[in-house]
Amino acid sequence: MQSSLILGFARLTNYAVMFVTPLILVRMLDVETYGEYREFLLYSTILASLFALDIRSNLNFIVSKRPLDAPLATSQTLCMLLLTTSVGLGIFVLGQHWFLMKASFDFVVPLVVYVFFVINFDVLENYWLGKQQPRNVLVFSTTRVLARVSVVIGATLVTRDLLTIIWSIVALEVLKGFICLLILWRLKLLVVGLDRELLKEQLRYIVPLSMAGLLFFANEKIGHLYISATLGASALAVYTVGTYQLPIIAIVRSAVADTLFPVMVKHSAMNSHEGMDLWKIANLYYCFLVFPAFAILFFYAEEFITLLFTDAYIAAVDVFRV
Repeated sequence: MQSSLILGFARLTNYAVMFVTPLILVRMLDVETYGEYREFLLYSTILASLFALDIRSNLNFIVSKRPLDAPLATSQTLCMLLLTTSVGLGIFVLGQHWFLMKASFDFVVPLVVYVFFVINFDVLENYWLGKQQPRNVLVFSTTRVLARVSVVIGATLVTRDLLTIIWSIVALEVLKGFICLLILWRLKLLVVGLDRELLKEQLRYIVPLSMAGLLFFANEKIGHLYISATLGASALAVYTVGTYQLPIIAIVRSAVADTLFPVMVKHSAMNSHEGMDLWKIANLYYCFLVFPAFAILFFYAEEFITLLFTDAYIAAVDVFRV
């Protein structure tokens, strides 16, 4: 469980750092401008989830099961991401007229560039999880989050201009993409070739998880999308604050699952039942950590919202409790 604790600490720390950003932005930007900033993040998250699917996570499985095929599996994963992103963004650009009818301002160009670099080249964390190297994930993810928070807050302090803030985030993602490519090259994970059997095994993992992930994501974001399209940026800002419950379940579940899954794969390959025992223990950890936290957040929702997001977002309290 040491790996789970390391990864859980990394993700909780990253979220805590990222949580600083909205606390500062709501005090420096008016509700409308902050809503437009959240609108950009909402649509970028939706497009990234649609086009990236669950392609990256196949490396958690393949690298653990077939370590000698890690370079080819990584390269084939990059190619799949490049294909889905290019096709998806191409369709989006062709249909941008319908998008602009619902958006509160024109941010098509930065959105396309941002989504392209958010999705592509960023497979290192999945590779390291497959290799059971959570410390590398801790260093990489924390550095990335600190850089993003610094850029967003810095651009806001200096300019307080929405498009400048957005383009600053885009520039950071472009830089991150080139850094990821350099690391992949140094690790000798960029190769040319095609293994059809390996690709079939990757797809057997990707397809069902992608479908399940899309259903979960649609359920999670449909409210944000509806509010943005029908009520506008200000309402989206309030609704976003109301849904800012600390994602303890997601953090704990992903941290434990991502570290236990490669181990469970190895036990499965040896026809061992220890993998199922690990899964049962993980569920006990979920309940122990999650239930007390959500009780506190429910009863102190008003204090939480007004203290962290100011009285301008008091309307978000009821949404927060739901």
